[in-house]
Amino acid sequence: MKRTFLIIGFLIFLFACLWAGAFPSAAAEQETPETSGLQELRLRVSFTAEVSPSPVSGRIIIGFHRDPSAPIDNPDLLDPQPTFAWDVRGWKPGEAIILEGRDAVCRHGDLSALDGWYGVQASLKANRMARTLQAPGNALSVKNVIFIEKGRMSRPLDLLIHVPAGPAPEFKESEFIKEANFPSPRLTRFYGKAQSIRAAVILPPGYFQNPERRYPSVYVMGGWGSSPLDALGGAPQKRYGIKTLGGRG
Repeated sequence: MKRTFLIIGFLIFLFACLWAGAFPSAAAEQETPETSGLQELRLRVSFTAEVSPSPVSGRIIIGFHRDPSAPIDNPDLLDPQPTFAWDVRGWKPGEAIILEGRDAVCRHGDLSALDGWYGVQASLKANRMARTLQAPGNALSVKNVIFIEKGRMSRPLDLLIHVPAGPAPEFKESEFIKEANFPSPRLTRFYGKAQSIRAAVILPPGYFQNPERRYPSVYVMGGWGSSPLDALGGAPQKRYGIKTLGGRG
């Protein structure tokens, strides 16, 4: 009798094991990022001593473009692309920091929603006096082409900021585009040194032939990531409704 019970118990145990193997539980089937090691996109960013040999404070800006062949020129008001920013303090050269979407200032997208092929470039804006990234103290990474699998990124995306931005471009006035500087007492008090607000003044065709005529004024001061330099030429002129200036597009 005892032997019979042992055989029956063994058969029940064997059947239970076979049943569990054939019908795994729902919890086992539904693999989550936490259990699989997969998670939303994170970015691991560092900079070299060529950018700055000492710790820096400022803002990291990372721009993506849905067309991997296109240059990264974020922000572009005519063709908005996902752009994200994080503030950093006392960031040391060679120190890798992890950036997550929940901590970012986001424009035109959510880091966790990116999916597919993208061009991506990182920049460091440490020169708080400059209106654009092209200024001493700022730096860039090279452009990378990456594939993002939404919700299934097992490791952070590595970006190295190692290209100093160099001097700010010179404002080269033309016949119909002039530079203006307006002293700003408020900004001067804030920064503790003389400050002015720069603007590009766009003159209409015929301005010099009719000096007594009064024209509407167009002042280009720029906004987030832009500057008066945008009025000088190329695609950015379209932002301000400029079609032709003195017969030139």
